[in-house]
Amino acid sequence: MESCETLSLCTRQSARKRRKVYSINKSHYCPRCNRGFTLKKNMTRHLRHECGMAPKYQCPYCDKPSKFTQNIYAHIRKYHPGDSFKWMKSDGGASVQFRPTDAHINYIARRNDMYECPSCHNLYKWKKSMLAHLRHQCKQPPRFECTHCTMKNYQKTHIIRHLRVHHPHLTPIFFDRKLNNIVRPR
Repeated sequence: MESCETLSLCTRQSARKRRKVYSINKSHYCPRCNRGFTLKKNMTRHLRHECGMAPKYQCPYCDKPSKFTQNIYAHIRKYHPGDSFKWMKSDGGASVQFRPTDAHINYIARRNDMYECPSCHNLYKWKKSMLAHLRHQCKQPPRFECTHCTMKNYQKTHIIRHLRVHHPHLTPIFFDRKLNNIVRPR
């Protein structure tokens, strides 16, 4: 191998060698670290949020740092499976508790062909039912309340059936917590 005459020539040659490692179908390269990307938008995101930046997020349980929240989600699922989902900014920002979305539920535990809720461990036959439970019911008060008695329920159809069966002689109205209003079924 030839010796480099200047430092910049050495840098360019080593960059070319590294580029060969990344070069499979990569046409955009980071000017700072020479990492290859197939799409320009991915390289732009890398330049803005990753390259040369300190991690913004950390695990609230063991202080593992990361530049992206999805890495913290994966870390918590793997190393802290019984803990709730929350993350905090590593610069001392406030800890944020949030409800997981469909994108965060790709790790769902299956037990005996059933889907298990990661928060309350209820079992569901269908993934769709478990996701609806997570979004609308898990650790939340019931959305619908009968105005004639103390009955509360999470589903509108159940409260309407309750009104028909238990209060057929009264006006069929119920309270919707989300709308914060009294509703008359159609």
